[in-house]
This record gives sequence, structure tokens and C-alpha cells, in this order.
Amino acid sequence: IVPVYNSARYLGDCVESVLAQTYRHWELILVDDGSQNSTKELCERMCKQDQRIRLFCREHRGVSAARNVGIENARGEYLFFLDSDDTIHPALIETLCQVMGESHVAVAMGGCRNIEKGIFPKPSGQPDYAENVQDKSYLRAHEAMQAFIWNTAEVSLKSIGGNMIRRDALGSVRFYEDLSHGEDTWFMYQLICKGVDIMIVPCGWYYYRRYAQSTSKTYSVPSIQSRYRVWQYIRDHERKNGRTANAVRCENMILNQIMEWYLAGWRKQHSGIKKYVRDIANAEKRQYLFAKLGWWAKLLVWLLLHCGSLCGILYAFTCIVLVRQADGARRRMTGKKAVYKERGNGNGHVGIIT
Repeated sequence: IVPVYNSARYLGDCVESVLAQTYRHWELILVDDGSQNSTKELCERMCKQDQRIRLFCREHRGVSAARNVGIENARGEYLFFLDSDDTIHPALIETLCQVMGESHVAVAMGGCRNIEKGIFPKPSGQPDYAENVQDKSYLRAHEAMQAFIWNTAEVSLKSIGGNMIRRDALGSVRFYEDLSHGEDTWFMYQLICKGVDIMIVPCGWYYYRRYAQSTSKTYSVPSIQSRYRVWQYIRDHERKNGRTANAVRCENMILNQIMEWYLAGWRKQHSGIKKYVRDIANAEKRQYLFAKLGWWAKLLVWLLLHCGSLCGILYAFTCIVLVRQADGARRRMTGKKAVYKERGNGNGHVGIIT
């Protein structure tokens, strides 16, 4: 499923990477979200070149609405989401399909690789399936939730890039169309809340294009409002369900993002961003969970509100600490052996995955 909006510049590379897949039994759904340039005409030409490509056109309502159109019209057993300016490795779909068929999990994740300069790697030779899946790891439902909140998996569980989802596991979960940013995180959280299990194959074969206008690093008041809304919901939902430690972790992540947003506004000399971020920082101070945070987080918030110019140095130091903590947690997570039952082979064999 590929949402398309004024992306004629990159769409050719995207579709070419799908046509090059070693797995041939796919359908490619292009959803044109009211493009105002030649994108729609390009999509129509692609449909004529390959009958597996289908085009749906609609008025402009955003990427979440476009993806939902794709979900409703998809006919396959598995769903895979691909942005129109990204590409995938020729063996990715076949690899994930084989993992899904063998393990019968709800989600298989291949992970992303950021491409900064827009030059995507050109794979050479035929990849060996056994070699590429030997480091796979299995997450039960409760482990998936912990990995989502604490970032302990080998790949990010907050993004849909590189993920294959069993259609019947999706149920009524859809992208929240009122969100302009953070819709991936919202979607994956809702899916994990359903109790899905996940197989991670950290091959990094989803190539994510990063450039100056990339939406993942767009800072504006509406984009910040959208991201803040997502993490407010996740934090409150975790607390409501008795997972207080997870809720406190979410509160920490919210404050970390607040610092990042404020610095972005400071660098851009954007008074609107700085004012909005100070407002939500004040709101977070009144949260019940704020009292459970350490003195360092509280100090950073105080400095943001009363001496913003000092936040840069202290925030940079905090980021180093957080990275080290995350690396330690990830090492502890991957150092454990995940025991899982091989379902679907009929003999109840128990395998060990490291």
C-alpha cells in the first residue's frame, strides 16, 4: 500500500523496487491523495504497464486516510506499507512472507535503513534466506508492548516501515486520520494493544529517504501538537491499564521531546513554537506522573521555563545519558534467549532463538 501525494519525483524508484521483488504474487495499491502535479498521470501509466498495480484516487485528506483506503481495498493475506519516496530490497517481501508462513506470527518486522543522500543501495547477487533470518527474534504480546515503550528491540516498533502485517490480525485497527504526524506510532500502539506477537528480522531492507523536507523532522506548531497528542494518549492509556512504569517512561519521553521541540524553535527563532512548547511544559508539570520523575528531568523543565538558553548544553548531555541507558537496556534484552513454540509444524517443537 503506497499513499501518493505530489511525489512524481521519487515514485519511479519506489515502484521499480516493488517490480524487482523476487516474490511475484503481490498487488501494489497506489492511493493518490489529490495530487496537484503530474503524479496521477504517472500512476495511470504504471497501472497500464503491470496489471498487479491498482490505483485509487481521492480528494486530499492526508496520508492516514490514504492508507486506510488501501487497507479497505487490499485483497492480500498480508499487508505491507511503503511510502512513495522510499524503496525496498528485492528480497524483502519474499523474506517476510517466508517468516510469516513458518512462524504464523501477526507481524514480521524487517527494520529500516536511513538514506541521507538519496542514493539507494543497489543489491548485488541473490541473498541467502537462511543467512538473513538467522538473527531473528520472537516477541510475545507482553514482550512486544515492553519493547515498544522501552525501545529494547533491534528495530523500532513505532514505525510501520519494513513491517508485514497479517490482515486478519489487524481487525478494526486503522490509521487515525486526525493526526498529521505520529500516525505510525499511534497505529502500531493500537495493533500491539490487541495482543499481537512479532517476529523481528533485522535485515534493514526498507530504505527510508531522509531529506530537508522529510516529515519525520518537520517542526511546526501543528506537527508538534499531533506528536504530543499521540504520546499523551499512550501515556494515559498505559496508566489506565495499571502499567505505571510504562506510563512514567512515556512521561520521560514526552519531556525529552519537549526539549527537542523547544531547541528546534530556538534554532529557527520561531516564537510560536517556543511559546507552545512552554505551554505544554507547564501542563506537564501539573501531571500526576511528573512527580515520579527524577530531579534531572524536573530541572530541565524548570530551565526551559526560566532560562531557555541553558537548555541546549544540558539537553545534549541528557541525550548522551539516554543513549547509553538505551544501549544497556538493548544489550540486556538481546542477551536473553527467547523461547518460543514453533506453531504450524504439527510436532510442538520448542525452539531457542538468541
